[in-house]
Amino acid sequence: MLFRKSTVLLISFLVSHAVFAQYKIDSLQQIVSRTTDKRALLNLYGLLTKQSGQTGDNANFAMYTQQFMSLATELGDTEQQYTARYYQSKIAELQNDMPKALQLLDQVEKYALANNKPALLSLVYRNRSNKARKQGKLDEAIAYASKTIQLPDQDDDVLSKTWSFLANVYIMKGDYTQAASCLDKAYPHVQRLNNPASSFLFFEQMGTLYLQLKQPAKARSFYEENLKIAQKTQNKSNQSYSWSNLGLTYLRENNSEKALSCFQKAAELDKQMGRSEYMHIHLTNIASAYFQQNKLEEALKAFAEAKAVSLQRKNLESINTINTSMAVIYIQQEEYDKAIPLLLENKELARKLNRKEDLLKTETALATAYEKTGKHALAYEAYRTMSTLRDSLYQEKSLQQIQELQTKYETAKKEQEIALLSKNNRIKDLEYIQLLNEKKTQQQAAELLDFKQENQIKQLTIGQLQKDKDNLQKARKIENLARTNQAKDLELETKQLALANKEIEVQRQYFLIAGILLSACVLAGMGYLFYSKNRLQMKNKTMVLEQKLLRSQMNPHFIFNSLATIQNYLFENDPRQTASYLSKFARLMRQTLENSREETISLRKEIQLLEHYLQLQELRFPNKFSWQIDVAPEINPDETQIPPMFAQPFIENSLEHGLLHTSEPGIITIRFSVQNNKLLLTVTDNGSGLMQSKLLRSDLKQEYTSMATQITQERLNLLSEKHNQSFELFTQELFNNNNRVIGTQVLISLPYQS
Repeated sequence: MLFRKSTVLLISFLVSHAVFAQYKIDSLQQIVSRTTDKRALLNLYGLLTKQSGQTGDNANFAMYTQQFMSLATELGDTEQQYTARYYQSKIAELQNDMPKALQLLDQVEKYALANNKPALLSLVYRNRSNKARKQGKLDEAIAYASKTIQLPDQDDDVLSKTWSFLANVYIMKGDYTQAASCLDKAYPHVQRLNNPASSFLFFEQMGTLYLQLKQPAKARSFYEENLKIAQKTQNKSNQSYSWSNLGLTYLRENNSEKALSCFQKAAELDKQMGRSEYMHIHLTNIASAYFQQNKLEEALKAFAEAKAVSLQRKNLESINTINTSMAVIYIQQEEYDKAIPLLLENKELARKLNRKEDLLKTETALATAYEKTGKHALAYEAYRTMSTLRDSLYQEKSLQQIQELQTKYETAKKEQEIALLSKNNRIKDLEYIQLLNEKKTQQQAAELLDFKQENQIKQLTIGQLQKDKDNLQKARKIENLARTNQAKDLELETKQLALANKEIEVQRQYFLIAGILLSACVLAGMGYLFYSKNRLQMKNKTMVLEQKLLRSQMNPHFIFNSLATIQNYLFENDPRQTASYLSKFARLMRQTLENSREETISLRKEIQLLEHYLQLQELRFPNKFSWQIDVAPEINPDETQIPPMFAQPFIENSLEHGLLHTSEPGIITIRFSVQNNKLLLTVTDNGSGLMQSKLLRSDLKQEYTSMATQITQERLNLLSEKHNQSFELFTQELFNNNNRVIGTQVLISLPYQS
């Protein structure tokens, strides 16, 4: 009997202090073997079930859950039966039987709500939030986690894990400020608990946050602490997590050998545990390490294994990611026929998952693959779909931004109204206090007058009784004198009361005037701010529209000439050349239209547009000229942003009015360089020069007005005014040592930040 009592006390200690994670399962199994009390056994099996589920020991987790349910049913403990049912839902989830898992979870939630069981509700909400996170429903995950925090009687263990979980969701959303705030709220609970489970989860999210902030070395310090905790507690599941996370830090640092070693250790641990639900992640990470080493065949093999696991578990998100990675490798190897089926499969997956951005990326890759394989009709259809999707996404983002701005404006407006109402209420309170003071003063004055009158009457009465009949006349004189004094006193008190009322009225007017002036100032300030903001927005919109209008005027000659060339090909009955020219012309037009909508584009996109343009001009004027584009080594084309379509008009001028009027082979050189924090765009040709071109047009009696220089100068002026920085254009003729014109050079100077 003594042993049974000590066993129950030990169980009570473990439950109340939530430190079971620090005890080994073997120790609890020894206690179970010596325990005969069924109530104590029920609690022990509940703890064993929880611990085996946390450590990833799926076989024992299922066994202990069954024993836990049997004992709870035998003892008629309804709450513990539903707790066991919650664990059964997790087992169904591990077996990939999601309908059964959701059905059991719904039953537990219904019971917990009806019977006010916050501990059970906490388990359900945390499970639902975790499912929502895995499905990419991040707002739903935040909502369920917030419900968990708001439940009563939540201990440090639940709160530390829930705040850490919320941090992970905000990291996935890219809101690193909120993530840091959640970790800050989790830290006091982690400190008080001082146990491995909560510390592990906290360190994991700290590492993930630093990894997303591009500080892999700092992230690795937290993951290494987690690995020590997992090894100390012999938790193979957490060891696997830690090795996987360490591999990601090395992969971020391009140390693919160490990354591969870490990923392989994580996969081996999961194999030992018979845990297949994370195997596709390990295989995908291993494939990424091989890809970084440029071992493309090994990468494809690992991706194929990962896809097989994902198909078995019906993980559509994972299949989508793996297909994209494999398609990228095939496109890199120019094996487009192998990439296209994967991209078509991804197209259907993106529609099922309602992922418009993924669908846009897939259509872009498909357009490239179709074009490379000569399937121009399919490429054209893919480009059309891309354009529609891009417009749709742009409209959705624009609407979202407008709604956010409207919400912010309405919130600010309500706050201002509340502040103004509060000021008006304070003014009314002051007026009410003044009114009370006035009434109180009048009442005190009346009471004082009555008191004085009573005292005077009493004094007169006493004087009259004390005096003799012979002194009656004298007493009457005294009474008259007293009445006279009383009238004077009353008149004096009346004047004092009037003066006090006048002072109160003046103070009230001052308060009223001050309130009116203050309200007027607030309204005037708000009006001025609103007017200034609207004026600035209208000015910016005007500048953007003017720039778009100017960009839209840049290529009329080129479009006309291109259409004329297409017409010539048709007349010459050259369908292959016509199809090739049309494909390149359509691609250039698409790029031109896309870039004309943006204020700035990457230098890489600008160079691609120029290359497509020059390739088309080569088709128009075969063997007439050559060209080259140089980029200074210190410039990163992917990160450098410039306004679009500055070089193309001057290249067109070089061709139309310079190179084509010379007998020598033409050369056009476009160079991007940096000097004194300026990005210099230089277009150089070996044509006839500016003056010769003007003379030639004069001889031919052509009425021609070059709009390139004028429009470009207007664009530069608008950009200078908007950004308060220098945007400049210089044009000059080039001379040799004999002072003979050997070409023309156009220089455009733009602000540059490395």
